[in-house]
Amino acid sequence: MSYGKINLAGSSAHGWFTLPQPRSAYVPATGSANLNALFNDCVAAADETVNFAANGGVQGINMMFNGDLDGYAWGGGRCTTLDGINKCWSTTWNPPWSFNNRAPLAHEMGHGYGLPHANNSDGDSDPYDNPWDVMSSAWRNANSSPTYGTVAKHINTYHRDRLGWIDAARKRTVAAGTHVPAFSLDRAGPLAPPARRWWSCASQANRRRGTTRSRRASAAATTSPTWPAMR
Repeated sequence: MSYGKINLAGSSAHGWFTLPQPRSAYVPATGSANLNALFNDCVAAADETVNFAANGGVQGINMMFNGDLDGYAWGGGRCTTLDGINKCWSTTWNPPWSFNNRAPLAHEMGHGYGLPHANNSDGDSDPYDNPWDVMSSAWRNANSSPTYGTVAKHINTYHRDRLGWIDAARKRTVAAGTHVPAFSLDRAGPLAPPARRWWSCASQANRRRGTTRSRRASAAATTSPTWPAMR
C-alpha cells in the first residue's frame, strides 16, 4: 500500500500495566473519555520498561485498554516530552474490539499519521459512509480472518499521496478536456525499509461496573448493520 515507503518492523508490545486511577476517573458516565489523562498515566506506568527516545523517538504509541472507553476508539496525537524527546507522538486509544480487529486499529493509526476521514463526496456530513476506504467505514465490505478479525481495506490514492507514498514518476496529471484512451494500473509492491516503529502499551484500568457505554449495544434493536464506532 505504501509502495515500500514504510513498514512496522521493529515495533514492540509491552504490558499489561495497571493505571493509577479507576476507570471512572478516565471515562465519565456521560461524555468523552479523557484521552490526555489516559495517555499521561499509560506512558508514566510504562516508562521504566519502554525507551520512548529510541531512534530519535518512536514513531507512535498504540494504547490498548482492557475495557470499553466511551463507545469509541480514537486516533490522533499527543504533544509532550517523553524520555527527553519533545514532539507530537502519533497515538491511538483502543478498547478490545479495536485491537482485536485490524480494521479499526488501522483506521485509528491512519489518524495517528495525520489522515482525516475519507468521505464519499455525497454532500452529507457523515464521514463514515464510504464503504470502500478504511479511513471511512472500516467495517463494511471488509474481509475477515479467524486470527486478525475484520481486516483493513486500503486507503485512497489522495491519502497515499498526502503521506508521501507516491513518487512523482507514478503520477500523471491530465488537463481538463484532454482525451486519454487508457491507463495502465499496477499494484503496490512488497513492504521494505525504512521502518517506522510503533510501541503498543497494553494498559489495564481498574474498572467500576455500570459505567461502560458501547455503540454495539444497539445492534439487536435495529434492522441495519451496526458496528463499533471509531473517531
